[in-house]
Amino acid sequence: MPSKNNRVIHFVFPIFFGVVFLGLAGWLFYLQIFQHEKYESLALDQQTWEIAVEPSRGSIKDVNGVDLAVSATAYQVLMAPSQLTDEDDCVEVATFLSETLDLDYDTVYSYPQKNSQYLAVKRRIEKDDADSVNAFLAEHKEYSAALWVSEDTKRYYPYNNLLSTVIGFVGSDNQGLEGLEYYYDNELSGTPGKITAVRTAKGSPMPFEYESYQDAVDGYDVYLTVDLQIQYI
Repeated sequence: MPSKNNRVIHFVFPIFFGVVFLGLAGWLFYLQIFQHEKYESLALDQQTWEIAVEPSRGSIKDVNGVDLAVSATAYQVLMAPSQLTDEDDCVEVATFLSETLDLDYDTVYSYPQKNSQYLAVKRRIEKDDADSVNAFLAEHKEYSAALWVSEDTKRYYPYNNLLSTVIGFVGSDNQGLEGLEYYYDNELSGTPGKITAVRTAKGSPMPFEYESYQDAVDGYDVYLTVDLQIQYI
């Protein structure tokens, strides 16, 4: 005949585990039904990367169509800080970028500690520098999720200081700050686009493809109403 203790264990333990199971099942039901939108939003925030696509700024021309201010293709180096966690990797990347792009080593080394999906290491670099970074990435494929090169735009003034106080200039984000660049900024600046992509926690593409593009809208050209006869200078 079973002892009293054995009878207690035989009846109490199933009841205890049954209560625990029902409690866990109820908690999971609560999370999946009532907290679904909250955790779905948090997951999308972690997995979704949005990268801005800069539009090409419109040109400033004289009445004959001679360019006084133009935008040309340049490049930028972007980094996903969360993808660089190993100390040796941080040192190698910081050393290469600081030497290749003429940047401060300590500043670049601090980037992996930043809480950001991605950041611009350096904007508006020339093709030679972009090619150097791409060559480095081709040799170090382990950094492909942490570092990449994309197109950018750079402002040029073909006639240097000619009418510089009238034409003005742009800031680091390609926004007009002085002169005609500032006055016609809304017309010249255009509308940025964006690339939205879903990545894993390691920064690599998801097993299924999900990537959307919102094209940038380039700015309009602005024509002066005077003939500067620049072609004769």
